[in-house]
Amino acid sequence: MIHDLTGSILKMDVLKYLSPEDTLALVPLLYRAVFPSGHHIYYENDPGGSLYFILKGEVAIELSGRQIRKYGPDESFGEVAFIDESIRTGSARALTDVDLAILHGSDLYDPLIVSPVIAMNLQRALAAKVVGYLRSTLMTTTRYLLMQGEGDRLEFKSTLRMNLHTGKFDKEIEHAVLKTLAAFLNTEGGTLLVGVDDKATVLGLEADQFPNTDRMMLHLTKLVSDRISMNHMSFISCYPDSVDQKELLRIDVSPADTPAYLEHNGEERFYIRTGPGTAFLKTSELYDYLRKRFYRVIP
Repeated sequence: MIHDLTGSILKMDVLKYLSPEDTLALVPLLYRAVFPSGHHIYYENDPGGSLYFILKGEVAIELSGRQIRKYGPDESFGEVAFIDESIRTGSARALTDVDLAILHGSDLYDPLIVSPVIAMNLQRALAAKVVGYLRSTLMTTTRYLLMQGEGDRLEFKSTLRMNLHTGKFDKEIEHAVLKTLAAFLNTEGGTLLVGVDDKATVLGLEADQFPNTDRMMLHLTKLVSDRISMNHMSFISCYPDSVDQKELLRIDVSPADTPAYLEHNGEERFYIRTGPGTAFLKTSELYDYLRKRFYRVIP
């Protein structure tokens, strides 16, 4: 059992809903576990019943092999299966060496071990976190994004490589996609939906004439690797999605920690998002922007 983690537990995100007294009452129930980087903490369809608090390191929650969420120190995970003691709906994998404190539901719900009032208060805190997560998830579904229209963190492209006016593959179409991705990387991130026109009508992916979406994603990865850098692919997640039985490609981009330059016709250019558009920064504007945006990189 853990008896020396009071300071760490008081900082946990979900426990901020509890009084300090209730939180301290949980400390003797916690167990410690250490997982090396790459190790699975649990798998999809494993039995639930335990709640995890991250003391050190980072954990990825994965669904069907795709990372959907990342947690770090002072955060908890595993709430849903803990609340209803159901099976796990996703997998949890250590992204780094991870130090965890674990609470087992069998201890929490034993009235001889912990007060039922404290157990109920924790349930309410967990429910509040789950509801908040569900609300945020709903607001980032592809259907919801289509309803919002293009903005500083959302853009639509009809195709990845096909010029719909000429009916031919067009390098400038690819360049327009890469400009958007580079701008998202250099600003605050965003989502690019391919197979959607500027009126938010889902056209599908057939026009690009890839044999399947895997080949389409491989083509995109090669474009990013060749024209931006392979290192920046770690900030880009792409996967097929469908709306009204029409398939599209969703590309989610996180803000990069190093500048993303886009090579075009032998020159490197730096793009940022300005409202719903993408802008090229001139050399005279570049240093100040890099210093402010990537302050850890440029002194």
